[in-house]
Amino acid sequence: QRTHNPLVVGSNPSGPNFYIKLVLIIMKKIFSLILCLFIIACCYHAVKAENDGTALHWDNAQTIKVYIPHHQYSTTLRHAFEYWDRSAGTRLHFVMVSSPNLAQDEVVFVDKLQGTTVGLTEKKWQKREFANGKETTKLIGMKIYIAMKDPQGNQMKRDQIYTVALHEIGHSLGLGHSDDPKSIMYPNSYKYGIMEVTKQDMKNLYNIHGWRY
Repeated sequence: QRTHNPLVVGSNPSGPNFYIKLVLIIMKKIFSLILCLFIIACCYHAVKAENDGTALHWDNAQTIKVYIPHHQYSTTLRHAFEYWDRSAGTRLHFVMVSSPNLAQDEVVFVDKLQGTTVGLTEKKWQKREFANGKETTKLIGMKIYIAMKDPQGNQMKRDQIYTVALHEIGHSLGLGHSDDPKSIMYPNSYKYGIMEVTKQDMKNLYNIHGWRY
């Protein structure tokens, strides 16, 4: 009894066209996977640098050099740094310097920031990869942006700017956002007149830096 071969001419799966198509499909899948991994890595490091305050902080946080440019709210910003200084006791000390080139933290006053933001802490870092495959991340600079106007374009009041400064300094020290409405690290804390650091804020700060509370 004869068997019927259902394959038609030109459909031989072992032909060259079949393997070319197979290689192209595999290459596309590999490329898509690499692209996805690259995007994930970029997003991870961007979030790490911009949003996650616990990600990066100065290793020598006990003494931090700060530059505040001449501005009508320069004194307000200096008072905010001094408040954190006092709150942390002997563990932390901010030193004002005369040039941004000498500073670790640089304050930048701007008219308005994008979106709903009134303050922004921008961190710059370098990554080093060793022969054993381990990586280290070193913070090399930080800018604290303070807006003079709120998202609606209204002029910010001095007390609001002081609160924004306290909040952003907290980020510069490594603190992330808090879900406690009484915390200075609560999102948009300037709207609620928060002008103090809570005990939990300080505990979080001590834990981040490995200090004994």
